[in-house]
Amino acid sequence: MQESPRENGADDWIPDFGLSHTGTIGVTVAARAEMLPMLRSVVETVLLTADFTLDVVADVRVAIDEIVTALVGAAEGVEVACALRYDRHRVEVRVSALTSTADVLPKNSLSRHLLESMVDGLSIDYRADQALETYRMVVCFDRRRTGHWEW
Repeated sequence: MQESPRENGADDWIPDFGLSHTGTIGVTVAARAEMLPMLRSVVETVLLTADFTLDVVADVRVAIDEIVTALVGAAEGVEVACALRYDRHRVEVRVSALTSTADVLPKNSLSRHLLESMVDGLSIDYRADQALETYRMVVCFDRRRTGHWEW
């Protein structure tokens, strides 16, 4: 009888159904609230195709919702860019847009608290453009494929 992956110590075992478990994709949408479902659908489809669990997909969808809603609310530019990179262990997401303020997701906000509770790593950075009086906001997060805790 063959050992299960958990019994032989392969905690990061993921079934191989012939799909690639690594990839990168980027999508840019207009910085308008009505584009959020399109972006969310693309992200969801990519993660489901890459065999991420429904829990991970749901967490990433909610994180995308929170981030893009905040960016669109403060948008000064015409677009929001989203890039995903995934492998057998995690998905990394980078969302960016031009905004009128650097305080898009304040530390004490409910959105920020929600994000920090759902993802494994979160960074929010910006670069000011004095001439245009705008900020290039970049929000990055990652989520492990197997969940927040190692079993």
